[in-house]
Amino acid sequence: MRQIIVLKCDGVFIERMVIMAKHVLVKIMLVFENIFFAFQSLFYKRDERVVLFGSWFGKKFCDNTRFLFQYLVANKAALGLTHVVWVTHDASLQKELSQLGYEAFLMNSSQSIFFHKRAKIHIVCNSVYDIQPKYSFGAIRVNLWHGIGAVKRFGKGSLLETRKREKHRIAYAAIDKFEKTMVYRKFMNRPGGWGDFYLLSPNEVSNKQFYESFGGVPSNRFVQSTYPRVHLNSVLLKKEETVLKRVKQFQRVILYMPTFRQGKQDFCFSELGESLKSLLQKEDILWVQKAHSASNLDGAPNDENNVLSLSTDFETNLLLPYITLLITDYSSVATDARYFNKPVVFYLPDYEAYKSGNNGLTVEAEELLSGPKYYDIKSLKEQIVDLVNSPEKAKPDNYELIRKKYWGPDLDVSDVWNKIYKLR
Repeated sequence: MRQIIVLKCDGVFIERMVIMAKHVLVKIMLVFENIFFAFQSLFYKRDERVVLFGSWFGKKFCDNTRFLFQYLVANKAALGLTHVVWVTHDASLQKELSQLGYEAFLMNSSQSIFFHKRAKIHIVCNSVYDIQPKYSFGAIRVNLWHGIGAVKRFGKGSLLETRKREKHRIAYAAIDKFEKTMVYRKFMNRPGGWGDFYLLSPNEVSNKQFYESFGGVPSNRFVQSTYPRVHLNSVLLKKEETVLKRVKQFQRVILYMPTFRQGKQDFCFSELGESLKSLLQKEDILWVQKAHSASNLDGAPNDENNVLSLSTDFETNLLLPYITLLITDYSSVATDARYFNKPVVFYLPDYEAYKSGNNGLTVEAEELLSGPKYYDIKSLKEQIVDLVNSPEKAKPDNYELIRKKYWGPDLDVSDVWNKIYKLR
């Protein structure tokens, strides 16, 4: 028995050593790649009048980058820009954007590589892989991000990471100090120097959360402004026109958007809409639901019997002005809905599990979850008609205070661009 235990311990030790060795090897390869492309970038001819965009790993046309991109295209001449470029891995999206008159190119194409090397400003909203990051040395790197006033923790600020740091405080203290050095941030953290980037943040609360979640963003790297995705003067894609036409047929519309969850789900995403279907038909209410863009929940498009399921790449901010009520859980869409003065209801079937899970909740969770809360379908079903008919009941007394705190001054997209352009 003792020998078996020793062998098991040895097996665990060997497995950990292999994982560590792979991690070190990846870092070494990244350093050499970054040194090569940093040197190569010395010969790029960057142009301040060229801006390059991407979103969600190059797969979608959505979120903050999409709306800033469309603003710049619409005002290109007035702003003195010559090229505003979108890059993607999706051939059908590239084709549709090109048909709309946009400069859109497939990743790895000669045009994409040319503009990666030409653009002075590279802008993403999720990951460095929204574009081709290895070409970003020498460019101004800006992450617009995609969550404001978030209830959930993430990244290095997650509960999982916090527990690791508490367990190995001395080791992580040294690691944290090293990871804040410029050498690490530019050459060892991400491709293309993306460990050193500018980050759009709409308020001081977000600054604090981003600092923890991204591992210590220097204060001079925050760009304080509004989120472009709530400024909707935008050219629509064909599927967006179809969905909005359908939504506008109803006087009362409920939008259901749960946040991203990892691993096993404690509830079925489509279960909620299905359980309410007969009630929705009787009351002539449209139920629109969309899984999170990074989720493994069922997000197949579907439209029948007063339940409209959207694909995970649909830009839901386009819907917010037309809904009667938002139902969500720990998603930052609740803050976006408040920008449009929409009531928010919280459906939290896994509240206790989520609160103590890998992500956990922020210290602002209690404030941001302010509003009607339901923990099972039955309770929500009993109140749903009343809430839709009298949506003001879903607005707590501190609704306006929360709205102002997380959105601040009434800025527009031009403020975002002016602050980014000054970085060059």
